[in-house]
Amino acid sequence: GQSDSAPGFASVAAAFEFVHHVGTDPALELQALKAILIREGFVSQLQSASEDLLRPNELATPAELEGMSATMLDLLAQTRDASVAVVEGVVRWREGASTAPPPVFMWQKQNYLLKMVSDLNYLARVEPLLVMLNVKAEAILNNPLMLENTLDDRSRDEAAWGEQLEATLAAADKAAMDGDADGQRQAEEKARMQRAEFVLMSELKFD
Repeated sequence: GQSDSAPGFASVAAAFEFVHHVGTDPALELQALKAILIREGFVSQLQSASEDLLRPNELATPAELEGMSATMLDLLAQTRDASVAVVEGVVRWREGASTAPPPVFMWQKQNYLLKMVSDLNYLARVEPLLVMLNVKAEAILNNPLMLENTLDDRSRDEAAWGEQLEATLAAADKAAMDGDADGQRQAEEKARMQRAEFVLMSELKFD
């Protein structure tokens, strides 16, 4: 219950100078906060890995360069997973709130969902990463979930988002009926990302 979570919340909140959002459930708030802290850890690691990639690497062996690239790709995947978990945590927290309209989750004096939208935009300037992913810089901007469409693209065509989510859910159902566990898992994971994408898109729209 809430009373059980209070000591945990108080200690974590104090460590990060985090202020409780009045009218919301501390247990759900703590879950969202923990998801943010995990994501922030990956964001910091990604920053360091980007700096490594941008350093002149004349002395690095091909194997070392390959290792740096593999580290970067791994961190991108982990950051994306952590980003989806943050959105889901904030949505659950909002659903448990007694205030209207839905509250904004503030982290270090800013709306964390809005921070997420653009806090990886610097990756668009990491040329070795663009080459590795075979994408243009614009594909990275305002695309925290690293999907084929940026949030800017999405905001111009929301109807397409709904159609794609329906197609993904239909693919998950078909895979389940066919006994294709891997296909079902992949489609369900894609649907999670698409739902998270919609939440971020809505956040931008009502900002």
